[in-house]
Amino acid sequence: MLETITMTHMENKQTAVEWLVEQITKYHDKEFATYYKAEIDQAEQMEKQQLQESYMEGYDEGVYDRDYK
Repeated sequence: MLETITMTHMENKQTAVEWLVEQITKYHDKEFATYYKAEIDQAEQMEKQQLQESYMEGYDEGVYDRDYK
């Protein structure tokens, strides 16, 4: 069963895609990441693009400092 996400996971700066691949390879064939490499790479690119778009939306709206003032 998948473990609960804790602040420790967030502090490691692990992306959701990286975390998911790690969890799946713990419980399934270690070849998973190799077999689905193209799909994992695409998911990582999508995640990166979503993060960039979110940042730009916040910046455009004036939310650009760490304190969100």
